[in-house]
Amino acid sequence: MMEIYLKKIAETQKIRDSFKKPPLKKLCYYPIPLIIFKAIERIFPSLRDWIWVKNKLFFSEPFYTLGYWIDYSLCGFLTEDYEVRLTKFLIQSIKTSDIFMDIGAHYGFYTLLVHKLIAQSLESEEGISLRSVYSFEPTPETYKVLIKNIGCKNISAHQLALSSIKGETEFINFDGIHKTQNSLCTHLAAKKVGLKKFRISQVTTTTMDEFCSNHHITPTKIKMDIEGSEYNVLYGALHILKNHHPVVIMEIWGKGYNLNHLKGAELLFSLDYHAYKIDSNGQLIMIQPDYISDFEPFAVDNIVFKK
Repeated sequence: MMEIYLKKIAETQKIRDSFKKPPLKKLCYYPIPLIIFKAIERIFPSLRDWIWVKNKLFFSEPFYTLGYWIDYSLCGFLTEDYEVRLTKFLIQSIKTSDIFMDIGAHYGFYTLLVHKLIAQSLESEEGISLRSVYSFEPTPETYKVLIKNIGCKNISAHQLALSSIKGETEFINFDGIHKTQNSLCTHLAAKKVGLKKFRISQVTTTTMDEFCSNHHITPTKIKMDIEGSEYNVLYGALHILKNHHPVVIMEIWGKGYNLNHLKGAELLFSLDYHAYKIDSNGQLIMIQPDYISDFEPFAVDNIVFKK
């Protein structure tokens, strides 16, 4: 099955290449409903927050989004280069014994992918423990979509923000497609997105150590896409990191926006973790710490940390 999934990703290369073409040439690859929606969305940007669109992921699972997402609509996965490489890495590295935590799950693409990989390895849905995949998404509207995508699967979903403390804290909410940038790190998120219009709400927080203790779990792989809150989450996971050494996959931003990412990386390095970039085939290549600090201002990549 691993080979089949990798082949499906490769078969979308022509479509992915079309995303880089001039606007008019892109239209040749887009279905008419998507073109109409995008045209209306330019006039009414908030439309994306109200229209549910049913897509199909490359591993055949139905997948709902708020508004049309070109990635999911045309390819069935996230098509940015760093996301494609992460997808390939997970396809080749997930084991049946893994306990996976998807922190900042959004609509649940990686949650569903890992669940599918474990399910197929065990050859039956019933074979998956409820403790195999844990998904965290604090944004209320996004969480509703996540729950719809999970359905009756044995996935443990939580409308929580993991951080360094247990309690409540401010959370920044953007509208439309910018919901992917929602964050506990309010000023950094607003600066990165370049938007002045956003809402501040209160969200419930807990630490990873507390959560894992309460649920009697020990994660083996942790994926974090949490828009600048990485250090706080890792600080709240010190017991897990020191004693159990899970693999940590962390999205890292470029210069000017990556202070908390660098602090998180430094914490992991202090615990004798090593950093790896993911190559185009989904394989790991060890990198030095200065590789991360030298990212260009608007660069983004998923870096794997493990002992």
